[in-house]
Amino acid sequence: MKQWMERIHHYAREAVVLFGTNLFSNLMALFSTTLVFLFLSLILLGWRTTGHWIGLIRSEAEIQIFQKMADDGKEAGASDVEVLTAVLKEIPGIEEVRYVDAGQAMERMSALMGEGTDVLDQLGENPFRPFLEARIRLEDMDAILSRVSSLASVESVRDNRDILTRLIRLEGTLRLMGLIFGIGVGVFTWVLLAHIIRTGVLYNREQIRTLRLLGAPEFHIAMPFILFGAFLGAGGAWLAAGLSTGALMFLWAGLASPLPFLPIPPRELLQAGLFGLLGGAGLLLGVMGAVSGLSAARHGNDAGHFR
Repeated sequence: MKQWMERIHHYAREAVVLFGTNLFSNLMALFSTTLVFLFLSLILLGWRTTGHWIGLIRSEAEIQIFQKMADDGKEAGASDVEVLTAVLKEIPGIEEVRYVDAGQAMERMSALMGEGTDVLDQLGENPFRPFLEARIRLEDMDAILSRVSSLASVESVRDNRDILTRLIRLEGTLRLMGLIFGIGVGVFTWVLLAHIIRTGVLYNREQIRTLRLLGAPEFHIAMPFILFGAFLGAGGAWLAAGLSTGALMFLWAGLASPLPFLPIPPRELLQAGLFGLLGGAGLLLGVMGAVSGLSAARHGNDAGHFR
């Protein structure tokens, strides 16, 4: 065990030496990797945000049912509302029904409009009608809408299906963009690190030849380069995760206030597993890039540097 620890310490020290061999180029490689993983973290945060919104809408899927007015042009009476409420509760898929009067409808719109409530005040009379609000199971929406619309006492039904459909499409678009960008991140990071490792072989060709003459095994020669690649990949990913986390901390209050009607997901939900996910991807890509760079150095035009 002690011998393995000494070897790991030796490999790590050699990896640090490799980083300092061409410091400016390696710092630029680390910066580029950080920037690419930062974009990837933004895509991931977009996934989680839209997923949170769609989850909220699914759990609070509602329809608004407007009852036909009485023959005298007035709204339906309390007894008619109770009868319709009882009928609606019997429809499969409707979980809850509640009555919203005109005053409550006005208050809801005022809360959504915020500072724009002056427009409502200028109207004088309340322009909103009372309605019944039914919370439903989203998967039964089509059947429920068909059943409710066919009721004789129902004038119209309003639902939020268009909003949900648009959010689902947005989520699908973001997932596709994230997949494409993720593949691009992998290829870019792989090629970049492979090039850096190959350059490291060129800078250290004399030391490599000396180690070979002394009988050093292939693993002993390659391990510092593999650790070097892992450091560049994981280091860039962790820096990107740190920048994303810091940006969320500073922007959270500013993001929440302009959108009171569209709740921002909890910061803990967005940050959950960010370091582990990005760090793991960076570590894997770093090792793959290092192995590819070593292989290219052995079998490419500069194979003599590894012999």
